[in-house]
Amino acid sequence: MEKIGNLWLPYEANAYKQVSPSNKAIMGWDLPGVSDVDNQLLPALGALQATSTDLQRNDPLAGGFLRNLVNGTISLGLQPEPIIDHKFLGITQDQADKFTYQAELLWGIFSSSVEADYTRRKTFWGMEKQVCYSKALLGNAYAIRKF
Repeated sequence: MEKIGNLWLPYEANAYKQVSPSNKAIMGWDLPGVSDVDNQLLPALGALQATSTDLQRNDPLAGGFLRNLVNGTISLGLQPEPIIDHKFLGITQDQADKFTYQAELLWGIFSSSVEADYTRRKTFWGMEKQVCYSKALLGNAYAIRKF
């Protein structure tokens, strides 16, 4: 066990404590045991995720930080901005503007509904925030296509 601040963590939770071989000060040194990040972190992934989740659930400051991070990162979410080359398509500028308006309207209707969610519980933007939150908290997120 190793104490970091007020937390006692298994040593594996801090497995990636090493010097970068790209550091100019130690370039050319023979660093035994230095490998990629995955080899250093994967054995400790469970402990890292458990510690992160426990901190988020039991410390209001950590939970608030994650919510602010997600809200600041996502904000209004993905918003398409269609730019129609009316000359290339052989249509008038008015037709291109009408298409742009219709495309943005359809996106707004779709993304505000729960149709994008297989379980029909979250809007597109809700799922976008969930993925960002999971990535920030656990370091990974998965999207599964169900059809």
